[in-house]
Amino acid sequence: MQTTRRAALGFGIAALSSLAGCLGAPLDSFSEASESIDRGFTPADVDTVTVVNGVGDVTVRAEETDAVRARVEKRVRGDRGALDDVRVRIDLSDGELTVETSSDRSPALRLRSPTTTVTITVPDDDSAPDIAGVVTQVGDVSLSGTRGNTRVQTEVGDVSATAVEGYLTLETEVGTVTASDCTGLDAATSEVGDVKVDLLALRGDVEVGTDVGDVVVGVADDLDLDVLAESDGGVDSDLELDDSTVSNGRVSGRLNAGGHRLHAYTDVGDVSLHVLDGGA
Repeated sequence: MQTTRRAALGFGIAALSSLAGCLGAPLDSFSEASESIDRGFTPADVDTVTVVNGVGDVTVRAEETDAVRARVEKRVRGDRGALDDVRVRIDLSDGELTVETSSDRSPALRLRSPTTTVTITVPDDDSAPDIAGVVTQVGDVSLSGTRGNTRVQTEVGDVSATAVEGYLTLETEVGTVTASDCTGLDAATSEVGDVKVDLLALRGDVEVGTDVGDVVVGVADDLDLDVLAESDGGVDSDLELDDSTVSNGRVSGRLNAGGHRLHAYTDVGDVSLHVLDGGA
């Protein structure tokens, strides 16, 4: 059974790699056409940002700037007219900035289907808006230096978050999930792919896991939480847990005073829990 599931993981990763090639690699047999839409906003006018994308990567990052900027690049190979099939909405209403792309064409993985790459840049200071949510069907999502309690969802693609000031929910169906130097987590999950995150704080029970892949969680040693780690492969932990129970493929116990639960799991793969260097 594990051999079959491992094969499924290999197939999923191969499919993702093939998709990445379709989205990004140059093909001699098709010419590429592109079109960009770029809009800037005064930070004082923007409270939150939400992105809903179809097929393509989404990058949201903080940088030294005095504007909130949304850029959408449409690309297609072969049929330039397909660019017109992609609708882009960049709308600011009552402080809510929405960047949304849509198309009448099927999001199926076809070489001639258009893709949309979305890039959001915000100031790297207190004037920056909260990033409320990012959704894309097929593509990677990256958050860097942003703020806000953000929910990220993609069906096929990697999710990464670095130095985010807020509590995060990070979800993909096929792809990896990584998070480091972020305020805290609500969840970090994949169905096929590895999950590697640091847990510095939590405000409720936290799920960190995947169906097929390895899970690595770095835990701040001053957190008060209950721990449950489960795997059909193996579980390794160097956390100093009280009232701990250890069995084949399962570790549970209380870190410090206990409290909300960290549930780390995988069906096919290994789970590793370790103390973060320097704590939170």
